[in-house]
Amino acid sequence: MDLMRNKQALMVGFILIVTIAFGAFLLSGISSWRGNVFDLSASLTSERHRLEQSVARLSNEKNAFQTDDVSRLLWEARQTAEATAKIQSGINNIAGNAGIKMRSIAPIQNNHQDSFASISFRLEFEANLVLLVPFLKELEYSQPAVVVTSAHIRRLARPTTTSTHPDIFVQLEVTAPIIVKPVPQ
Repeated sequence: MDLMRNKQALMVGFILIVTIAFGAFLLSGISSWRGNVFDLSASLTSERHRLEQSVARLSNEKNAFQTDDVSRLLWEARQTAEATAKIQSGINNIAGNAGIKMRSIAPIQNNHQDSFASISFRLEFEANLVLLVPFLKELEYSQPAVVVTSAHIRRLARPTTTSTHPDIFVQLEVTAPIIVKPVPQ
């Protein structure tokens, strides 16, 4: 009988140890899970705050864009020929600032169905590739506006070139919005 009681006591002790170990394991898992949930909650709150700020900023930019005065984007002239000359001169100045010498700046037929009057040009030039990006950046961000509508870029085969960047031939089609304000007579 004593042997039986010892076996029962031993069995109860073993079950008690296993139960305590299992409980400790469960508590550590729950504690870890709880910490992960709090971390995830903080991360999601931070992301929601960032997205709310982004939406507010974009909403403000949209409102500013809709109420913005677009006249600074238009090339003003008394007649179309004057606008053409101003735009050609402006493009040539931008090219010169970028170190590019234009081969030609020729007006072309405007095939765009824009809601504003505009003049289109075909630009042709040869340059080193490193000069192209600054030129395009200045052209696209210029005011009054000049918008690149088409680009054809071809590498020039020049075996005597020592530059690490290739020489290229570039043909761009650009459009510039205009407003013609004739002189009142």
